[in-house]
Amino acid sequence: MFIHSTNVTSIDLSDNMLSTLHEHVFRGLTGLTNLTLSKNVLQHVDLQLVSGELEHVDLSQNMLQDTVIGSYSVFENLKTLDMSHNLISISRFSNEIDISALKLEFLDLSFNKITGTISESSLDIHKNIVIDLSSNSIERIDSTKPMFHAYMLKPKNKVYKVTVKLTSNPIICDCYASDLKNRLISNNVAVGVVYQDFVCPSNRLLSETPHSDLSCPFPNWYGQSETECPHPCKCKFNKHFRQVNIDCKNRSLDNVPNLDQLKIGQYSDVDVDLSQNRLKSLERQNAGPLNVWDKIVTLDISQNKMEKLDPSLLPRNLKHLKINDNKLSEFSNQEISYFESLHNKNNETSISLGNNPFKCDCESRPFFGFVKRYKSSLIEDYLNISLACEEAKITLYKADVTDFCLLFEPNMNVFIIFLLVLSSVFLVVFTFIAKIKTVNAWMFSQPWLRVFYPEDLTEKDKPWDAFIAYTEEDTDFVEKVLYPELVSPKSNRNPCYEVCIPSAHWNVGGLIVDQMQNSLAKSKRFIFVLSQDFLKNKHMDIQFKAALAQSLEDSTVRIILLLLHGQELPEDLLSEDLRRYISLNTYLSTEDKWFWEKLRCALPHSRKRTLKQKENELSPMLI
Repeated sequence: MFIHSTNVTSIDLSDNMLSTLHEHVFRGLTGLTNLTLSKNVLQHVDLQLVSGELEHVDLSQNMLQDTVIGSYSVFENLKTLDMSHNLISISRFSNEIDISALKLEFLDLSFNKITGTISESSLDIHKNIVIDLSSNSIERIDSTKPMFHAYMLKPKNKVYKVTVKLTSNPIICDCYASDLKNRLISNNVAVGVVYQDFVCPSNRLLSETPHSDLSCPFPNWYGQSETECPHPCKCKFNKHFRQVNIDCKNRSLDNVPNLDQLKIGQYSDVDVDLSQNRLKSLERQNAGPLNVWDKIVTLDISQNKMEKLDPSLLPRNLKHLKINDNKLSEFSNQEISYFESLHNKNNETSISLGNNPFKCDCESRPFFGFVKRYKSSLIEDYLNISLACEEAKITLYKADVTDFCLLFEPNMNVFIIFLLVLSSVFLVVFTFIAKIKTVNAWMFSQPWLRVFYPEDLTEKDKPWDAFIAYTEEDTDFVEKVLYPELVSPKSNRNPCYEVCIPSAHWNVGGLIVDQMQNSLAKSKRFIFVLSQDFLKNKHMDIQFKAALAQSLEDSTVRIILLLLHGQELPEDLLSEDLRRYISLNTYLSTEDKWFWEKLRCALPHSRKRTLKQKENELSPMLI
């Protein structure tokens, strides 16, 4: 038919109800590059006898049942192959396409009958290509590498990207989908097989589904049919975290189930939920080897009937324990030492102890100290830990030891009088100590008493007395109130200071980081004006960290915190460094009536001249 058609480059035989092709039908088409056979009823196609150099072949909307359309020479120059809308049900691709199609850029197998699980190795054809598998019945892509496959013979260091489209497939988003999630196009995978994002059965995109939700139930999950989940629990496996989750929640258990029948092999992390049962102890009935028990990383035994916690029964590799809402009445030194040791080994360790009826007596003093030391670091629910006192519960982290522990009960009148006198003396002393900062500030405000405040000679090489860090929202207070009063005070009794602020002393257009570091290095004190706007500003956090580092480097307390207008500082806005610093140091409030005196007392005690002295020194120069 085409024996002498050597100049024909494109043939379109679509929509002709063709069911077969004569073996010599394309003989003589030596220049053929484009062949369209779509919308026919072809069940088999052999393009081996095409003598041209095919680049684009369209076999869509036929009745093809496999991808075999010829061998070797057919694919040498092929760039696009459209086999969509057929009856192809195999989950592998012929070696001819894999090995011989060196120039293939696009393979369309969408709207076929490919079902079940397909191996990623069959997709990995080591070239830059797009493979469209959308609108099939694929449930899983198995990324497990086979023991031996043709891919092992392919070049190892070749840079390529196989892009696979899987939209409109019933992909099961379980533990095997976690491998697909790691290789989504949006993750900028450099080489190998990558996948376009698709919607999971939960109606969430795979990219938006957290790895923690991508788990497989077992013993039914792929590859682990020989193991069993302890009755009556449910078990899941998370491939990404290499973690086994054993859910025994609310199963009316009186004893810990036997976990040793599990065969979890190399997977080291086990998460066990035994909450909402009737457990009184962690002793295990008919306990065998501790292979699985000691792999438990997270153990939830909350809402049970535990009256005592025995650390010797806990898993060796435990990191997270929930034992809240039980019947614990004490937390002994043994338990305290155990959890302190865990915390020292791994600062990610956590424990929940809230809503237990702890004793309201002096025996709880060690536990009181433990809560005070580790609230919000080791103890997750410290807000819910209280002592079961007769009159009312005492929230422990807010309490004082005297709220629940009286070391003696005096019963003699003389002794009572003695205590009253002693208490009065202590009250006077404590009042003085409590007001020592105010007294000290008042003394420094008196010019004739400043001679008793020595100058720190180690700071003489720093030209600035203070550097002020503040946000744009607090500019009015700093530049119209704070800065003028420090540089040129209204009262001649007060000293003048050399103060650096960005708006007056930084070069416009200069690098902010360099100028900030320079100002800190040349300043004796760093004043931070705290407000809610300050806490929201990331640049202020950077400046605070830099100032803290400079103070540590100089081994000198240089930071002064000013709380603007008595604003509350929300805990969730405080950075970790600022929260820790505030917990160890006090700040000055602009609402304090002694604010200015305390601020000047906190600034360097150098021999500062007053404004009047400055004017007197300048007078002869003006004559």
